[in-house]
Amino acid sequence: DLRLIVITDRGLAAPRDVLDVVAAALEAGAPAVQLRDKDATTRELFEQATELRAMTRRHGA
Repeated sequence: DLRLIVITDRGLAAPRDVLDVVAAALEAGAPAVQLRDKDATTRELFEQATELRAMTRRHGA
């Protein structure tokens, strides 16, 4: 059973926002998201994680 796991990457998402890319993936049925951003501050990661968790909950991911 192969499943798609979305791994975030700000550089590959550009010029789109990572949250927009994740939203599209979740709408398409992606079951999981892994947040990665080596250049983000702790605060930025926390804010992104909070928003991503809300998005994944809405989609049952």
